Amino acid sequence: MSTRGEDGVYLHVGVPKTGTTYLQNFLWTNRDRLRDRGLLLALERQADHYAAVIDLQGGRFAGHEVTGVEGAWPRVADQAVRWPRRSLISHEIFGGLREAKVEEVFETLGSRPVHVVLTLRDLARIVPAVWQESAKNQRVDPWPEFLDRVQVLGKGRDRRFWRLQNASRILRTWAEFVPGERIHVVTLPPPGAPRTMLIERFCAAFDVDTRGLDFDISVANESIGAAEVALLQRINTTAVDRMSWDDYHDYLKHFAVPNILAARADSTRVTMPDSAQPWLQEETQRTCATISELGCDVIGDLADLTPRTAGEAYVDPASVTDDEVLQAAVDLSIGMVEEYARLSRETKPAAAVGDVLKSVRHGRLGDVRDAVNRVQSYRRERRQGSAP
Repeated sequence: MSTRGEDGVYLHVGVPKTGTTYLQNFLWTNRDRLRDRGLLLALERQADHYAAVIDLQGGRFAGHEVTGVEGAWPRVADQAVRWPRRSLISHEIFGGLREAKVEEVFETLGSRPVHVVLTLRDLARIVPAVWQESAKNQRVDPWPEFLDRVQVLGKGRDRRFWRLQNASRILRTWAEFVPGERIHVVTLPPPGAPRTMLIERFCAAFDVDTRGLDFDISVANESIGAAEVALLQRINTTAVDRMSWDDYHDYLKHFAVPNILAARADSTRVTMPDSAQPWLQEETQRTCATISELGCDVIGDLADLTPRTAGEAYVDPASVTDDEVLQAAVDLSIGMVEEYARLSRETKPAAAVGDVLKSVRHGRLGDVRDAVNRVQSYRRERRQGSAP
């Protein structure tokens, strides 16, 4: 019997690089309308769900201390539990929680029915995407070494990759607490499918009518190529000592990468070599066997997980030249200067108004007149198109 749309708490637990940012932006864009249809996104901001899972992990992510997250999980869980219908908590790194932490999740949620949603994608596209993501998290892993560690079994296997991407382990961990019919596996549609199909499949887990919702979701393209990864790796060797994780996370990872580096034209795409196909097939079969064994509810088609070749000649990312990396650095520098100039134009009037208020507080009437004149002058120039 289908349990889709049953009242309770729904946990979207991963995996990363399966359209999760796109889905989360859709959810929060439509938050009020979804609430009217019975689906609550706990608390007020998308960042609250990230803070909740980081809180569960002890305030750490990718080896870095994350500030301001203490107590986030109880706050999110409390609102989710108190909502009488369907509530949703979504972040892709929930899947990395170990069994003891998953048990803590269920203790917090109490007697409410819990559903688990797992989005899955063709592994041939996951591996390159995760390698790119590692470079955005201050890692410097060379592609050949990363590829070897991902494919090896047992000792030496890349634990960071498999902690979040081992779908079989994630499913079995959550299945210790949730019956298979309450585990909803959503497969990403194949390339070329309508973009909205993923949203339709995802919302089917909650039995939410998507008619009238806003599908016009803008998500910056975060896919970068070999030269951009090489540039980030060179930055990472220095940034780890000179830049706080919060600054790196906010300004480099979440601004410069998607808005500048990912926008570069003619970047060399990172794909899997043909030699990896047998391994890709084996891992995919293992995942599909686990889904069937546990009796999970599949939304989509497991055939969508079949590893597909990129349809283009394989280019070894290690072959990227210094000139290609230099050009990426030039584009990054220009993009950051352009952004600085834009912010300066936007904040200049605010700074002038601040001068007015400061002069009033200190009773300097002459300074007040000068500051007011600067504000008025700047506004005239903006109207005439001559302000910088």
